This record gives sequence, C-alpha cells and structure tokens, in this order.
Amino acid sequence: MCLVPIEEIKTAETDILCYKWVLSKASLTMWIAPSQGNRFPFNSLLEAEPARDGIKGRRFRLETVLGLNTKFDVSIVINEGFHAYISRDSARRNACFECEDLYLATCVIPKGSEYCLGENDEIVSTHMIVFSDDGEYEKYAAEHNDIEKLK
Repeated sequence: MCLVPIEEIKTAETDILCYKWVLSKASLTMWIAPSQGNRFPFNSLLEAEPARDGIKGRRFRLETVLGLNTKFDVSIVINEGFHAYISRDSARRNACFECEDLYLATCVIPKGSEYCLGENDEIVSTHMIVFSDDGEYEKYAAEHNDIEKLK
C-alpha cells in the first residue's frame, strides 16, 4: 500500500483511531497483511523500521514517482510505515483485495507517533497497535480517554 500525502507529516497529539485490512485469524497470536505478508502481533505496540535510504532517525521513506505525461509531473509517495484508514467506511470504500478471508482490524496510532494523511482517507504512521478484536480495543480505550477520530 502506498500513500500519496495530502499534508505534511505531523506528530499525534492524542491517540488516533484507525482501521487496517488483515487476513482473518491467520494465526492465534497475530494478524497478517494481505498485500505484503507483514505480521502484526495482537495488542502490541509496533514500531516501523528505519527507512532503507540511509537517513538515520527517519521513519518514512519518501520516493519520487514520475508522472505519465510529457511534463514528468512529480509526486511524493510513502511506502514505509504502518498504513491504515481513518474510518471503517473509507476502508470498505477503498478495499482493493479480492479475498474472502479479510477482517477489518481496529487500530490505534499512539500519541507521539509521526503520521501523515493521504488521499482516500488513508493514514500512515511510525507506530501502531493492531487489536485482536473490538473488545481489546475497548479495554485500551477505557484506559486512554483521549483517542481522536479523524473523521
């Protein structure tokens, strides 16, 4: 999943609620992403690996992509970090997988994480918690009462 940003990278001032497509219960301890097979242990704080561009401390790799017209329009694409959607509706509207075993997992981008919003209500971040079910999210939400819904 690649994100085309619509604004600058920000730091989350509160936890941010989001949603991610995963393969339904492919494991008893983790979700697996349908696109690249990344693994997301249930209810654990995940941190994105540093980008492979040699810039230390940088969590997103920004790539330049040439447009298809003769003027070579240039846009920025983020293909590192944890990708998700800011609402259940946007996740369903933008689902691009033809798989019966998909599950829309509830996630949180923790306060203090870097994040960026993209086209189609997508979001990418440096940190994420992917919950095993909505019950686990509710437990987390009860302890963290400042979770923000972006939409």
